[in-house]
Amino acid sequence: MKIHTALCFKPEDLSRYLTSVGLEDFGKKEYEILIAFCFRKMLEIQKGYKDYSICFPSKETLSKELDSLIGTSKPISSLGEILDTFVNEDTLIDVIYLNPIEAEKPKIYPVQIKRFGHGAQAQGGTDGLITFLDSMKRFPQNENSLVISLEGSFTNVHLPTITKWINENGIPFREVVVLTKDAAQGVTYCQLKPNNGKHVCSHLTKDEILRFG
Repeated sequence: MKIHTALCFKPEDLSRYLTSVGLEDFGKKEYEILIAFCFRKMLEIQKGYKDYSICFPSKETLSKELDSLIGTSKPISSLGEILDTFVNEDTLIDVIYLNPIEAEKPKIYPVQIKRFGHGAQAQGGTDGLITFLDSMKRFPQNENSLVISLEGSFTNVHLPTITKWINENGIPFREVVVLTKDAAQGVTYCQLKPNNGKHVCSHLTKDEILRFG
C-alpha cells in the first residue's frame, strides 16, 4: 500500500468538501469521508491523536500524475474527482490517519470502513451483523481498525451479543468499532474489540465533531 501526500487532507478541507456536495448528493466516497472524519474526531478526543491528516491509499501506477498535484491550488469541489481518479480501492485499507506527513517514519493508523444496514441488510439486526462479521474472517490477520457504520439505529442490534461473538470467534482486525450517525444528535461510537468482556460507547455531538483545534 502506498501513501502519497497529494491524497492527505486536513479535516477542515474534507469538511468543506462535504458541505459543498450536500448530503442529498452523497455517494460511496462521500459517506466514507464522513465516517473517516467522525472516527478521526473520536481518536482525537479519546486517544489524544491530534494533528492527524486523513489520507487515502493511492494507485502506484499514477504516482507521477499525483506528483504534479503537489503545490497546486485546486478548488475544493474537485476533491471528489481527485479521489475517484487516484484512490486505490483494491486494498484492505480505506483511510490512513497519519502524523506528521513529512516525517521519515510517521505515525499511522490504518482503517477499513464498512457500512451495514442499508439495502438488503436493512433488516439484518444482530444475526445479520454477526454474519457480516463472520465474512470478514476471510481476510488475513492485520493491524487495521475495522470501522462499521450502522445505518439507522442501534435498536435492532444487540451489541453485548456481538461483542461476545467476537470474543469467542475472533476476527483478524486489531480493533472493531461501530458508529451510528444522527444528523441532529451527532455520532455514537462503540468499541467492540479490544475489550474486557463488554463494549464501551461514547457520544459526540454535532458541534464537537465540527470543532477543530
